[in-house]
Amino acid sequence: MFGNYWLVLMLGGFLLLIFWTGRGRRKEQQRRKEMLENLKKGDKVVSIGGIVGTVMEVKGDEITVKVDESSNVRMKFARWGIRGVGDLAKAEDAREAQRRQESGTTSP
Repeated sequence: MFGNYWLVLMLGGFLLLIFWTGRGRRKEQQRRKEMLENLKKGDKVVSIGGIVGTVMEVKGDEITVKVDESSNVRMKFARWGIRGVGDLAKAEDAREAQRRQESGTTSP
């Protein structure tokens, strides 16, 4: 009797763990889907390869990103190739501005 109680308790804990991790994964997938659907011109983005840039155009599943202001370099990405919007890109911009300031170069 006592052994069955522990078995039921362990099984319940295992099912709770599966439910909890699945719920978190679904929330993250939903957040990412909304982020990618709401991409618009002017958003700062980071690609899955770490390339930071500004969205210039969104056409269906193709996104054109400007990656270099001085030479006007643009790259096209599939929508799924964008890792993040905003905060991470803003952090990269802040690091770049700090590098420019340390080297004495002003922004374009």
